Amino acid sequence: PYFQKGDVLAVAMKEGYGICFISAVDSSPRKVEYHIACTRYLSDKYPTMNDFLESKIACGKHNQDFALRTDCWFNHKDLGAILPSIRKLGSARFRPYLLWVLAPAHNLDDIYKEIVQDKKYFGGKIKEVSELVETVIEDTEEM
Repeated sequence: PYFQKGDVLAVAMKEGYGICFISAVDSSPRKVEYHIACTRYLSDKYPTMNDFLESKIACGKHNQDFALRTDCWFNHKDLGAILPSIRKLGSARFRPYLLWVLAPAHNLDDIYKEIVQDKKYFGGKIKEVSELVETVIEDTEEM
């Protein structure tokens, strides 16, 4: 796999930089699929892990777990095609969460649409990413 669950990624798009994290990796002998949760961060400056922690994400609660309301689901081939636009910022361990939305994705435009999606499409519930993060495992800036 290109990435592991918990990896935090900077994504370069024509509209600017976004920040996402790998929320799940589904792997079997014949395929690898990546679920990418997109924060609402969009900036013309390259992001840091601190920007990730201070960003917001479409997310509610389901019982005691967080319910992520953002998802880009890439197969290995499609993610490989956009790899030059993705850089790992670090990795984190998250509090328990559920993938509430499963949206197939194929390119950078799909990631951009998740970042800027109108709140009415996910019920308007937004959380600070820092609420979901249990601990930062790796920060590539500090290496």
